[in-house]
Amino acid sequence: MQALIGNGKYKVIKVLFSDPDIDVCLCSRIDPNGGATVIADCYKSRETVHRLVPVFFKMKNEGMPSDFQEIITADSSIYAIFKYHSGLSFSEYFKHETDIKFDERIEIADMIIQRTLEFDLIDDEIASSVLSAENIAVNAANREIGFNYILKPTDHIDPNFRGKRLGEILTTIFPHDRYLPEEIEDLTEMLLSGEVSGCSAAYSAWRGINKTASQKHETYLKESYAQYFSRKLKRKKDKMKDKFSDNSGT
Repeated sequence: MQALIGNGKYKVIKVLFSDPDIDVCLCSRIDPNGGATVIADCYKSRETVHRLVPVFFKMKNEGMPSDFQEIITADSSIYAIFKYHSGLSFSEYFKHETDIKFDERIEIADMIIQRTLEFDLIDDEIASSVLSAENIAVNAANREIGFNYILKPTDHIDPNFRGKRLGEILTTIFPHDRYLPEEIEDLTEMLLSGEVSGCSAAYSAWRGINKTASQKHETYLKESYAQYFSRKLKRKKDKMKDKFSDNSGT
């Protein structure tokens, strides 16, 4: 991996990932006033370069995703430059921040789902690489969420990967306990099953429940065990009734 990229425009700070096909590096823009930190995805194999050059130029022309900075060609390689998001990794944030209020979880989920809307508009291979919990950075101090474009190779792309990945993310944000509102539980299940497959569809479903979910969570915090078991029993009966109705209609 070269120490400088783009005729000295960027300096490599750290190699984040490397294999025969791609190097992913954290870089600093060389600027006397202090340069921004970026991610550089360097594709080296001829086959991959030929396949992805049109994809990256389309991203450049459309200005989508918003984190895309530029594409640099050098010798037989291409460098896709993306904005870098600082902060704790998603898993580290939820591992160490044990006292996250429910409203904060709602806010984080809201920011993440909004950020994923762009992933419906970009190439599946790129979206599949980046739409992962391991690429999410949480900057709690600035109340910011971002996806870092660490574009590792993907062997297989599930047609419903967008919804399923969001379902996995929501599972981490919202622990499955007695206080979890049914709306969030149901949406998570629909995402994981592939019933809700796109980010736009997930966002629409989310916007229909996020406000009432906060109110319902407050109510559940105050209920007794007897009320909880009664509610769960009613929910189980309603699900069985719905399943029976669906089977009767087929």
